[in-house]
Amino acid sequence: MDVASHFILRAAYCATEDLRRWFLQQECQLFQFRLDKIANAQLLPHVLAKYSNANMQRLSQDEKLQLQSKLMADPREFFKTTYYKIPFTQALDLVAKRQCYVANGMAYVPLPKIISILTAQFRVSLSKSLVLTSAAFSSQ
Repeated sequence: MDVASHFILRAAYCATEDLRRWFLQQECQLFQFRLDKIANAQLLPHVLAKYSNANMQRLSQDEKLQLQSKLMADPREFFKTTYYKIPFTQALDLVAKRQCYVANGMAYVPLPKIISILTAQFRVSLSKSLVLTSAAFSSQ
């Protein structure tokens, strides 16, 4: 039912730029809420391992220890936190806020910050889809 309602709403809200913007905001908030929920349940690493793109690589323990002085924000949390290495262009909002370490074109992002990257990717994808849906309906 959730999937069907999404596509019905997508068709209904693709007519104008204001409607698309409103729908995009609501869907991104829902997406982020769901990611936060699975992150709190400790399931986010499993979801990332199964569904993430190839550009997101989990750091090995050796890599993590080599970069410890650069990555460490809270020493008590360092060993509990999983870090991912991604192209820095996918983490521009985190780079701008200085919330990740950047070296050699790669951003080293702690797991809790991955949610903002996934939400940004979702926003871009959904925005493109809404424009295509709008074009498809307006050509009929």
